Amino acid sequence: MKNISSFKKECDGALIEFLQKKETELSTMSNDASILIRIISSFIQNGGKRIRPALYYFASTSYGIDKNEAMRLSLTFELFQTFCLIHDDIIDQSPLRRGNKTVHSQYNIPTAILAGDMALMLADEIFFEKPPSASVKQTYDTFKQEVLLGEYLDSTNHPDVETIMDLKTARYTFIRPVELGLQTAQVDQKIIDTWKHIMYQIGIAFQLKDDLTGVYGIEVITGKSSDSDLQEKKNTYLIELFKQNASTDQLKVFNNLFKKKKLKSGDCDQIRSLFTQCTIPTLVQAEIIQKVNNSKESLHSIPYVKLHDLVEEVLAHIVDFGMIMT
Repeated sequence: MKNISSFKKECDGALIEFLQKKETELSTMSNDASILIRIISSFIQNGGKRIRPALYYFASTSYGIDKNEAMRLSLTFELFQTFCLIHDDIIDQSPLRRGNKTVHSQYNIPTAILAGDMALMLADEIFFEKPPSASVKQTYDTFKQEVLLGEYLDSTNHPDVETIMDLKTARYTFIRPVELGLQTAQVDQKIIDTWKHIMYQIGIAFQLKDDLTGVYGIEVITGKSSDSDLQEKKNTYLIELFKQNASTDQLKVFNNLFKKKKLKSGDCDQIRSLFTQCTIPTLVQAEIIQKVNNSKESLHSIPYVKLHDLVEEVLAHIVDFGMIMT
């Protein structure tokens, strides 16, 4: 994705510069006081697409916000994402993140919690350096609260999968970063609402693709085990769709497998076979394509701005099923 790749380089440079200044500032308190900043910096440099800061940046600059100011504020989203991921790894007891040891695995749980908290504080420090308008502040607060609620529902295996997708992906990754960028630029509310509708469609499609990849992804391409989502017993849209389409016998086989304390690779293969028998991958791909097409159609209703290019890149990525088992 050309626009995101180019943005990522610039964003990472700004992030590193900010964190280096913060490390110097904190080191005056104690020789060890800056360890949390170094943990955050290392974590950020281990990967990530920077899609949230990119969406904020392109949304705000497309409607007249200064590029330097937009870049400064975009760092908020990556630092908040760092907070979420460090804590998420603790909740899931994950040993690895992006092929590297998770923070709590490399250090310990208290250090990981504090590093995550520090990332959250840094995000707020940047965002509130220049007092935002009341509407922007309210949206920013909502942005943070929604994803935590979504994480709670997800961690408790809540049956409302669609609400979880809405909170954790559609709103958190797509709707709110764009909405905040547009609000900062004081864009007309009708245009904001149209962009929010588009971002919702994209967000759900993005999560459906992620769920599909989590079970049917080609591991050498994705870098992630195609068994992990099943072994973690994630209650995804694929599972809910299977339950709606499966026969009584198929449901019985699935339930017997899924209630096992630990799923082996062979068990996961059996579950994938059940999904395939019910054409779940085909149904999910069709739904993804439909949402992407709806998004493209809605894009035509908004006069062209640079944000269109970024969104088109994301849509092309979503409908690229080259990493999916056939």
